[in-house]
Amino acid sequence: MPTVSHLREELLTVYHYEKRVLHRALADAWAHVVGHSMGALMVIALPLAFNIAILYTWMGPDVAWDNARLGIATVGGVVITLVLALICFLIRTPARLDEEKDAAHAEELAKVRAEHAKDRESDLPAIRPKVVAARYGKIVSGPEAGYTGIALRNDGEPAYSVSPVSPVDIPGVGRLEIWGTVLDLRQNEPEIHFPVSRETPDGGTLGSGLYDFMVKHDLDTLTVPFTYHDGNGGWWQTDIVLIKDQMARSVAGSEGGIRVGFEQKKLPRRP
Repeated sequence: MPTVSHLREELLTVYHYEKRVLHRALADAWAHVVGHSMGALMVIALPLAFNIAILYTWMGPDVAWDNARLGIATVGGVVITLVLALICFLIRTPARLDEEKDAAHAEELAKVRAEHAKDRESDLPAIRPKVVAARYGKIVSGPEAGYTGIALRNDGEPAYSVSPVSPVDIPGVGRLEIWGTVLDLRQNEPEIHFPVSRETPDGGTLGSGLYDFMVKHDLDTLTVPFTYHDGNGGWWQTDIVLIKDQMARSVAGSEGGIRVGFEQKKLPRRP
């Protein structure tokens, strides 16, 4: 089984490779736009010059000069339009490439974590509680309605006393507070919810806007552990992983920009 450090090295290698590819794509796109702009000017300027030459020869300089002024104004308008288009391109393209880079990085991170979780899950018994993440977003029912937090469901045997390990420290930033009612959770029962709030040196806030918070503090993931026990007294832990993903859309109550993952493990004793 690959170690976490090995997976981290693989992920960093992929990230730097994507960065080089995106920078090369920016250079290619710039050359493409410049080439098309020069081609457009040639398409307009050459017929215009030819037209002015014919008018000068057959109808005299006055008529030719009038048409030349009209043509120059037309070309000037085209040039201004192209310049504005190039300015917009230069402003928007780096931001778009950064978004694509972040999305690719988040996707690769999710794949690495999924493979790691799959390897760990293969070591666990098939019959067990399977508390997993449903989503991160607005809570619409129950006593926590109106807050933003983590929704959990159970895909396995009954889980008893499901509770978060709180607070979750974020080194150099602050911490997450996860709260709510400790509940039992069985398969096919409604999801249970745990609101989230944030504490930083600047003050506290509720759980919404997590994507912007993670971007501001350059956080790729945040991990929130939950513990519970099965009917035989065995204890389990599910680590809910909140992944920053610019491409994650707000669907079915989930918050935009946040994708959820999870990893489960058996605990040797009661926490």
